[in-house]
Amino acid sequence: MPTICRAAITYGVNEPFRVEEIEVADPGPRDVLVKMTASGICHSDLNCVEGKMPHYMPAVFGHEGFGYVAAMGDEVRGLKVGDAVMPYCVPECGACAYCTSGRGNFCVEMPAAFNPERASPLSRGGKKVMNFTGIATFSEYSLIRDNQILKVRQSAKPDLCCCIGCAVTTGVGAALRTADMQPGGTAVVFGAGGVGLSCVQGCKIGGARRIIVVETNPRKEALARSFGATDFINPKERDVVETVIAMTGIGADYSFDCAGYPETLKAAVLCLNKGWGKAVSIGSSGTNVPLPLTFFDLAGRTLTRTLMGSARRQQVGEYVDWFLDGKLKLDNLVSHLIKLDDINEGVAMMNRGESARVVIEFA
Repeated sequence: MPTICRAAITYGVNEPFRVEEIEVADPGPRDVLVKMTASGICHSDLNCVEGKMPHYMPAVFGHEGFGYVAAMGDEVRGLKVGDAVMPYCVPECGACAYCTSGRGNFCVEMPAAFNPERASPLSRGGKKVMNFTGIATFSEYSLIRDNQILKVRQSAKPDLCCCIGCAVTTGVGAALRTADMQPGGTAVVFGAGGVGLSCVQGCKIGGARRIIVVETNPRKEALARSFGATDFINPKERDVVETVIAMTGIGADYSFDCAGYPETLKAAVLCLNKGWGKAVSIGSSGTNVPLPLTFFDLAGRTLTRTLMGSARRQQVGEYVDWFLDGKLKLDNLVSHLIKLDDINEGVAMMNRGESARVVIEFA
């Protein structure tokens, strides 16, 4: 029998979430039914809700989750009922060239997971409700394929560790894996939300000598410094590129655009030195946004884009271990805990710039 539970459903672009009952299908041979206990709200979810990234509607979004195994199919290995687990939006077939390379996280099964027209295990009143990236963590229960889930330590705290599923993995990984940060470098991080603050931590762990945070919200300066930022620039008060070059002499070694706007991406490139500067694009303001750069802007500089901090499922588990072992700081990353019924207010807080990360706690 399908599992009946409550979920936050989006029925159309820019429509508010509606918390309603849905049906979750029984597990197939390789499926895991997860009882969610916490879910972060990410701007990637909101990009779809706001129409910046096309997606089938109605849908249950959410991809930063933490929960416990409630049931599973006969072919699932390495899990048992009651295990603490986290979903991961990038599948891992284990056989394609990306999976076997040990370097990439672009498994050939990923397009299927992100295809908004595929089948879904969620429904309401007999009609399909899409599960975002095959995960759909804005739901009390979610049915997830076994190659998009990982077991984590039972002592992990759901309300904090759920953010590792995207924000932390993306930010920390962008610095340590995508950029391959070397000790002694200078870094500029654009944006001090959940991903940006995690990127600051990644820079610090990587041994950056100077970490400059660029953020329009002055209230986030103290928070950014608590995660390791050494300097803070408000672009409303100072020209970012000129200021960074003046502070560093020739420009930064690394930059990370966690905001995802054309102007922040351009500034992230231009604030780099022209010999070996490396810019990593992380945030996104939607699809089909042209790059605001010239050929000469890239002279001597490298620009790349990261997906999930170049991390595979194993790294997500490692980051959970880092937190439990004191290497990662998450306590101040989650600024607000809300209930599922308050999800629209959580989104409003994000849009008003009042939060670092908002997390839904399920009863």
